[in-house]
Amino acid sequence: MGTRADLSAEELDLLREAGRSELPEPAVTVADREPPTPRRRRADFKRVALSSTEAEKQAAGSLQKEVVYPFGLGVLVVIFSTAVIGLVADRSGSNVVTAVIAAAVALTAGLVWWAGTILTGATAPAIKQLKRGLQEIEDGNYDIRLNRVGAAEFSDLAEGFNRMATIVSHQRDRLKLMADTDGLTELANHRRFYEFLRAELKRAKEADHGSLAVVVLDLDRFKRVNDEFGHARGDEVLRAVGMALRKVVRSEDCAARLGGDDFAIAIPGADAGLARDIAERAREAIGRTVPQNIEFTVSAGYVCWPQHSNEENLTELAGSALALAKKQGGDRTQRYDKKQAQALPSVREQREEIEDLLADPHPITPVFQPLVELATGRVVGYEALSRFSHRSPEAWFNQAQACGLSEDLEGAALAAALAYDHSRPQGTYLSLNCSPSAISSGKVRSILPDNLSNYVIEITEHELASEDGALEQGLHELRGRGARIAVDDAGAGYAGLNQVMRVQPDLIKLDRSLIERVHADSAKSALIEFFVLFARRVGAAVCTEGIETFEELTTLIDLGVGYGQGYLLGRPSEPWAEVTPDLQKKLALGALRTHRDVEPPTPQGPMNRRLNRYHVVGSGRAARRAR
Repeated sequence: MGTRADLSAEELDLLREAGRSELPEPAVTVADREPPTPRRRRADFKRVALSSTEAEKQAAGSLQKEVVYPFGLGVLVVIFSTAVIGLVADRSGSNVVTAVIAAAVALTAGLVWWAGTILTGATAPAIKQLKRGLQEIEDGNYDIRLNRVGAAEFSDLAEGFNRMATIVSHQRDRLKLMADTDGLTELANHRRFYEFLRAELKRAKEADHGSLAVVVLDLDRFKRVNDEFGHARGDEVLRAVGMALRKVVRSEDCAARLGGDDFAIAIPGADAGLARDIAERAREAIGRTVPQNIEFTVSAGYVCWPQHSNEENLTELAGSALALAKKQGGDRTQRYDKKQAQALPSVREQREEIEDLLADPHPITPVFQPLVELATGRVVGYEALSRFSHRSPEAWFNQAQACGLSEDLEGAALAAALAYDHSRPQGTYLSLNCSPSAISSGKVRSILPDNLSNYVIEITEHELASEDGALEQGLHELRGRGARIAVDDAGAGYAGLNQVMRVQPDLIKLDRSLIERVHADSAKSALIEFFVLFARRVGAAVCTEGIETFEELTTLIDLGVGYGQGYLLGRPSEPWAEVTPDLQKKLALGALRTHRDVEPPTPQGPMNRRLNRYHVVGSGRAARRAR
């Protein structure tokens, strides 16, 4: 029998890589071998199998040597013996025929018995062993190996079986590892995490002072990464997160990706202090590992058994803590608190809350903020804004989007604003906020008037637009009905240059974050000046939001911004507020301009496409197409 001591140095190296001992296996039969516990391996194993030595093959002999040759020799013996018996019978005067027949029958019977004996000895042990080995494989014992018994052909068959079993065992271990591992991040997957969690919770319950902690992490606004940088870049971020978590956890912990951008860590034997420490270190490690040009924050929630709860659904409890962290603005670590978690409404309750709001005859109170032409002080339009009784508009719209009712709530907001449109001052337009999904929805577009020549549709940043072409189709229809399009909050949030170029707006509205203290920030001034030049090239206009001080207003005028809105010019109020006469006079006379070396804004504004009734004519390609 061949043992591992008979193997070459190369074969021993392969066995070491496969995790097997170099010591020779004991001489056991198939029946004596007990199925060992399957081993998990992290590497891709090379195919290793035991092989017969040349000495063993020569000693075993082939079927021809062990069966055919002996059987042929036996036939010759029978023939020779029959002839001898016939000759003896003839000389003794006996009946030769009778003697020969009797001898032939007896000798043939002996030959058959002997042939069966040598055939059984050469084949039966090997066949019986192979049958048992196949049964072991069928029962799941892939570590079974066959001894080399019988003829050389059966020894080769046993060698092939051992090779096959080794390969299948390696493939089984690899498949098991793949089944337990997230292919993108190389962390444990959902199934493996919950298996680990159940086992550790059982062990903690059986211990005298056992404990177990679960940390759940989520990448805040990760959808923005996918939509702005592409899914390939998003996958790169997730791989970086997996690398960061593997560096943070201990060897006895289990870090897993539960799906999407949700991650979890199970920490056996941890108290609240250790759980929070690992959560904080995980958040810091993720921040250091992800690419520098991608900005997002990480929120975490954790729970400890039995310190915080005796319930077994630890992942769900940690998820509740995570929801509390995100409710408070994200970018923080939150401990599970039963009272606070119970106060969180379920998705069903949130949906019912939105439905109750929509069932109200007047769920939304519209207010209107004036948009002012900075060169003349004239109010050219009003932006319709929504106000709710006891929560911020952003909270309501975010909740509606999460519940799948964003189109219904936006439709109600549009209807509430249009109800006051009949009294809007002549010569002004009404600016309405719509998300990309609302613009893509025929249901929302049907709420708008057929003639939209006196309306501006602002694309809000509640969400990013999908790439299926529905937004472009919706914008084409709205422009066909006379509407002008504005991009809201440009320079911040989702409204980057990609969205500006994709929408090709008539009006670019700069975010409040660019306007705040612009007079003291040269970088903000340079960025605003860039948007002004860009808008002139494409035949659009620039409007700044959130103007609250005279310093900001003066700087924006000097930078060539054509339009503005903010508390300084007019607060959101019931229809229809006007600019104070004193401020309007200063703007009309140019009293707020501090120097004359900047080209004054040309009379091109938010209505530069297809609408010169506001004495606004653009100079870019869009304006030339309109003319």
